[in-house]
Amino acid sequence: MIDEREALKAGNRDVLVGLKPVEPNEQLRAGAHLLTRGAVPSLEADQGYVTSVAYSPMLRQWIGLALLKRGRERYGEVVQVYDDLRNARMMAEVAHPCFYDRENVKLNG
Repeated sequence: MIDEREALKAGNRDVLVGLKPVEPNEQLRAGAHLLTRGAVPSLEADQGYVTSVAYSPMLRQWIGLALLKRGRERYGEVVQVYDDLRNARMMAEVAHPCFYDRENVKLNG
């Protein structure tokens, strides 16, 4: 049964989360790594990575999805987004992966 799979119950597993840049005009990049605030980039400090990015016309900013260790426990936390290939660093807020109309109020509009 699915409930008996140890990996699905692991508290430190990677979980899908949403990301919003702290500075709304900054653009997230897929493949960037996530670190706690102030951490020096290293394999040991790595907390997860950005899986996809898109511009949201409704929110008027870039948003992303990421896999982050203990992700659901970290909603509201600000993490460091580090992309060594593009020499980019920024701060982003961990959020629910559904950014708009989570309660489906607009569904039947």
